[in-house]
Amino acid sequence: MLDPRRVANEFINLGIAHSRPFTHLQIQKLVFFAHAWMLAIYDRPLIDELFEVWEHGPVSPAIYHNLSRFKSRPIRGFDPIVLHAEAKRTLYPQERYIIDEVFALYGEYSGPVMSQWTHARGTPWDQAKKQNRLYITNESIRRYYSRLLRDGNGGKRREA
Repeated sequence: MLDPRRVANEFINLGIAHSRPFTHLQIQKLVFFAHAWMLAIYDRPLIDELFEVWEHGPVSPAIYHNLSRFKSRPIRGFDPIVLHAEAKRTLYPQERYIIDEVFALYGEYSGPVMSQWTHARGTPWDQAKKQNRLYITNESIRRYYSRLLRDGNGGKRREA
């Protein structure tokens, strides 16, 4: 498992490299989707932190505390937010695959659009919110995204 800030750095760097710098909200959602698909495809978590249930969807507190200063501005470059030994570890092939695929699938979407997907009826965030839970369990994320994977829906679910 990775520190969520490490995964955030990967997306920030991908966005900058592709001239598509992301906002904090986009980074939160990209990390959530990467974590969700890792659980669904490989049956293991990507990050070592549970997502909290916040107004704008699932939030990693570690990422929030490091990126909230950017507010809604694109993150165009800064020193890495993970400064410990993990930042030097090469990503495992499964981790690299998930991050690259999530970037390809979701990287073009705005934070508010991705937030709508995480807020849809029946999503792990929606279930946790209705149950007044503070955290979204990895098991609820794994079940939901495994079902989307079986149904061939890339998580871009739109509710009527």
